[in-house]
Amino acid sequence: MLSKLSLWSLMSVAALSVGCGILGQNKAFDKNIFFKSNSAGCLNQFGNQFETYLVGDVSANEWETTWNCVDSTLTQFQSFARGSDIEGFTVSDIKMLLENFLLTNKTVSDSFVESNLELKAALIGGNPNLLSYKEVNRLRDLLALVKKETTTLIPFMKARKLGNSKADLVRLSQAVEASGKRMSTFFEGKPLHTLQKAKMKALLDGLRTTFGWNIPVELVDALFAAKETIISGSGESIEGSAWSKVFQIAGTGAGSLLALKAYTPDSKMELITDLIRAHENMTFQVLAWQGGSLKHEKINNIIDQLPEEWKKIDGEILKKTIKNVSSRILFSTTTDGFDLGSFQTMFLFLDDWMRADGHSEAIFKLFPPYTTTVTQNEFNLKALVYLNKMDSILDQNSVRKVIEVSQKYRPLFEPGESEIRFQTGVQLSLNHMKKMVLFNLLSNHMMKCYALSKNKAINPNGVTADNFKEIFDDFGPIAGQLNLIDVTFPNLYLKRFREADLFTFASNGNQFVDVDEATNYLAVIASSFTLSRKIKSDTENECALSDGSKDKLEWNWMDINCFRGKISDGLETYLRMFPMLKNYFNRLSISDQRKLFNNMEKGYRLSGNSEVPIASYDVQAMTGYLHYIEAIFLKFDDDQSQTFNKKELLKMFPNFKKLLAVAAKQEESNTGMLEAIFTYVVKFGHSPEESIWRKIHFFAWMIGRPFWKINADRGDIYAIVPVLMGSPPTGSEKSSLLSDDQLAEIQNMTPQQRAAIDPNMFN
Repeated sequence: MLSKLSLWSLMSVAALSVGCGILGQNKAFDKNIFFKSNSAGCLNQFGNQFETYLVGDVSANEWETTWNCVDSTLTQFQSFARGSDIEGFTVSDIKMLLENFLLTNKTVSDSFVESNLELKAALIGGNPNLLSYKEVNRLRDLLALVKKETTTLIPFMKARKLGNSKADLVRLSQAVEASGKRMSTFFEGKPLHTLQKAKMKALLDGLRTTFGWNIPVELVDALFAAKETIISGSGESIEGSAWSKVFQIAGTGAGSLLALKAYTPDSKMELITDLIRAHENMTFQVLAWQGGSLKHEKINNIIDQLPEEWKKIDGEILKKTIKNVSSRILFSTTTDGFDLGSFQTMFLFLDDWMRADGHSEAIFKLFPPYTTTVTQNEFNLKALVYLNKMDSILDQNSVRKVIEVSQKYRPLFEPGESEIRFQTGVQLSLNHMKKMVLFNLLSNHMMKCYALSKNKAINPNGVTADNFKEIFDDFGPIAGQLNLIDVTFPNLYLKRFREADLFTFASNGNQFVDVDEATNYLAVIASSFTLSRKIKSDTENECALSDGSKDKLEWNWMDINCFRGKISDGLETYLRMFPMLKNYFNRLSISDQRKLFNNMEKGYRLSGNSEVPIASYDVQAMTGYLHYIEAIFLKFDDDQSQTFNKKELLKMFPNFKKLLAVAAKQEESNTGMLEAIFTYVVKFGHSPEESIWRKIHFFAWMIGRPFWKINADRGDIYAIVPVLMGSPPTGSEKSSLLSDDQLAEIQNMTPQQRAAIDPNMFN
């Protein structure tokens, strides 16, 4: 939108400039000379032509022909025309000119012409009520510059049409910025006029009417607020001295918007990052214009002025998020805005990321051509050779970071994949390295932001559940507005914290989430999100309820039986990254497959295995559980039997020890009791405290430890994950599952009495 307005600001000068003798004093001049010229109506199709220009469908010849047409009219105008005023051409003169020579298929309002004259005065000077004879050459020079710069951009616009190449779009953005800077020099040191916001609104309203552009007039309020925020000065006008800066910043903004709008992949984060880095110099220029700080108050004013139809996010939530970013994420030392240090923090992070990204690519190029995957050791050897050639300390540290990531984290992402491959023997790919380096850098940075003790020192153990709550409090509302999470779900932060603490390849269950757990968890979140979106795409339209109802994330509520059928039909596709689960499932009988589906639903659905409709929360939980269970099996199923025996479960137990101690109100040192609780939950699929019978049943299990026989398969694990993650009923606040008298009674039972409690307990 900025690009359209910036270019039209110049184009409208061309339109207003072409007065002729028939309008004023030269009575001998024959208007038919002009009607017979090739210039008549040369802007009639400009509205459509400009749209095709933006999407890369106009040729340089077509584009230059329009500009040459305008210039030809100006040339004739210079030679033959005289205006109604002794010094030049008035509003009525220009209105007649537009309707008879440049826009012969349009009716032009007086207010539109007046606003164009105001813009003329702002851009080239002179009286804002007329176009003087002396200004025509100045105008032609400006139009020649516009023609040259916009024609130069046509190859970039054609590349934009494809929309998939980040590199092409970044080059487009940089080219538009460079063009804006070159054009800005035209206005330096010139005695220009101030343009009032009201006149700009009239101009935009005329553009809407004349060319049918769907641009909300209220956008002018936001643009003028942005001008005040970025360049300084008044928010109600553009001062004559500010025009050079306006064209500089308009080039940066228009280039970025053109690039972002054209980018077709779902995730635009990497493109946004590249654009931020590409325009780093302009960022620091803006800070200089603003005296070293970008104030929240001014940013908030832009948000308030945005057209209502553009406000996809609640303004107050956006303001709060921006403030949290400046203080919590970018460490601004001022409480009322972004300071120099906050921008330096951002650019240093992006530089670390891009530097490590580049080194990963360079190391892979050391392998033979067409090598897509290597072992971790192979990568390490090449990386060490590469490191020895580094002279820069920054590059050495960056390569060491790449080596650390390659060795510390198991290979997860195959070439070109956004989902984790849950299989032994997966090798390292460049795709994996790029993703995991970013996740690791993000995790390290978030520890600096949130893993803080009361004295603000960084906790080496990582973030606690309370720290996780801080993250959700700070950024949950904006995630909810973007339909990423359901913020109304109670204690969602705690659920997410436990997932990271318990179910990644690095999880240890110590009730902290450290850098390694966070790095793995981000990988799981990214992979699970991709799969859930795929399932949504395949199921939502066909299974949507007839009433069209939607959930908190704007997903259609779906009929559960239709959804189950779609999942069954597409199972081969959905399980392609879970080969062990797929093989296990295919070996099951039809009845056991149904049992597995039922257990899965009990595990991931809020309503359990029911006929209640399904939507976003359950689908996202389903893909999450798939990831968590596979991680557990890859991590602890030593014999790869797809089942857990007693030995493997006790190896897994430390992951859940602290959580079980808190849930059961037991001392963490009471390992025997906690191991019994853990194995009991896995064996029987429920908490031992839901009734007195289960308490007795549990203690019989605990005392019979030598006879434990456990063979938990995937179906069992799916059923018990919610029990392990939740906080089961714990009875009294004191601690014991049973009273001392009840415990003594059970301990004094004979083996025959214990066996009578449940004859199949130890089978």
